[in-house]
Amino acid sequence: INSATRELQAKTYFAINGTKVFHIPDEFDTTVTQRLEWMKELGVRWERSDWWWHVIEPSPGQFDFSFPDKIVQRFEAEGVQILPILCYGAKDWTHGNAPVTEEHRNAFANYVYRTVSRYKDSFTYWSVWNEPNILPFWSPEPNVEHYAALLKAAFQAAKRADPDCKILAPVLAGFDKTFTERLYQLGCKDYFDVFDYHYYRHHPPENEVPDEIATIRALMQRFGDNKPIWITETGVSSPVMKKPASYDLQAALI
Repeated sequence: INSATRELQAKTYFAINGTKVFHIPDEFDTTVTQRLEWMKELGVRWERSDWWWHVIEPSPGQFDFSFPDKIVQRFEAEGVQILPILCYGAKDWTHGNAPVTEEHRNAFANYVYRTVSRYKDSFTYWSVWNEPNILPFWSPEPNVEHYAALLKAAFQAAKRADPDCKILAPVLAGFDKTFTERLYQLGCKDYFDVFDYHYYRHHPPENEVPDEIATIRALMQRFGDNKPIWITETGVSSPVMKKPASYDLQAALI
């Protein structure tokens, strides 16, 4: 990507969980292409996207990067930077989709290492999992100790692959104070570079966002942490303040 495009990407605060490219691989040349065009029209330079483990490693030890390679080539040609989410279990698992044993965490770390190694010239930022504090994203049951162990293994693998990469965590569904505090107590402070969480509400967000960010910052500082805070999913639902809202009102509130 040329320097002018990189400069545009660096200056924007806004991204979209937009194309859902891993969800609809058969629509890569139709729906995904159309969504990319809309993103460019809106001036959106970032796409947050699942980077599914079970697609990249369809069977243990057998990696297939053909589809993600295709994605990278197309998105770079369009000048859209991807924020990939390292997530979701291999197809041969039967107990759920979260790596909750040491064997599975080691397998996940290997997937992280191989994936970050391959795309380190394209991506700097990586999220480790998505919303591990709720079902169905962490099953059979959310468990902060299990996520902390996975985060540590993934962070170390990613940094071996690319010492300059940046890891986003814990990628929470809402600000979960109990989950976050326990992560710090488990020693996770040094195993991510950006604090990442998701903010959704049914009412005007300006009523709460500044206070919520201040609460997060205060908790982090208790543990000597002053990392950046990113909101990588957000939205205002259509029933704002328990009343139906127009798209214009939703857009204004966002």
